[in-house]
Amino acid sequence: MTTPSRFQLQSLYQGKMLFYVVTLIGLIADLATKVWAEGAVRPNGYDPLTSPGTPVIPVFEGVLAWKWAVNFGAAFSFMSGQVLLLSVIGILALVALGFYLYIARPEEKTMLFGLGLVASGAIGNIWDRLNFGWVRDFIYFDFDLPGHTLTSWIPKRYPVFNVADIAILVGAVLIVVASSRQPKPAAAPETKAAS
Repeated sequence: MTTPSRFQLQSLYQGKMLFYVVTLIGLIADLATKVWAEGAVRPNGYDPLTSPGTPVIPVFEGVLAWKWAVNFGAAFSFMSGQVLLLSVIGILALVALGFYLYIARPEEKTMLFGLGLVASGAIGNIWDRLNFGWVRDFIYFDFDLPGHTLTSWIPKRYPVFNVADIAILVGAVLIVVASSRQPKPAAAPETKAAS
């Protein structure tokens, strides 16, 4: 079995400090806001297993509010209660991010920024699942979604979410944008057949 050379390992960090800075800042922002929300938004005596819905605290009336919630699943409570499985999926996603980080070039700033955002969000939500058994959410868009057949599977109101969810969404969009900008490999010149 061969071990990776030092040169290969350098591909994970050389010229890619942007990824690590964004990951660290995003993770700190996520965990710090969750701690703040536990003190400022979470109702006293709240029990995630027995407490009914929590009150809405308006920030911008009819647009943005705080509302404490815990999510036992993934986005839209998908796979609710599957804490270990969701944590494993999150860790596998981080491994995939590591591969993309390895192949990303230092000049691909949009890709590195997007990877850092997704990594910070994934780590923040994995942290919650492993420590609490759920993810802490508190950001709430306080308005109804317009009715449409394409969005009928989404609840009438946006679900409650957190900074990690925003980081994952924005990061995924940036990764798609960066991938679409990748230069296409030049086609090999055609050789004319001898006549």
